[in-house]
Amino acid sequence: MVFYNITICPVQYFQKIAERIMDTGVSVRKRVIKIIRDLYISRCDFAKRTDALVRILTRINDEETSIQVKSCFYLYVSESYVYKRIFTN
Repeated sequence: MVFYNITICPVQYFQKIAERIMDTGVSVRKRVIKIIRDLYISRCDFAKRTDALVRILTRINDEETSIQVKSCFYLYVSESYVYKRIFTN
């Protein structure tokens, strides 16, 4: 339900969700990273694509190892997916 609303009006909700990437709760940070990544992949016309990647990139230095790994993985998957969409069409 949350992701559906975000895909309709991504700019309206992005800032509030992106602020939660600095939350003290590990599960909150993980979920925000996933939402931002999904938004980046699903909306090519999203105006804050660069900001989304920068937010995920900053989490590579997170104190929690699982978030570091998830950030690196999501960046790799996101870029691979976008690269394939651009150059295979």
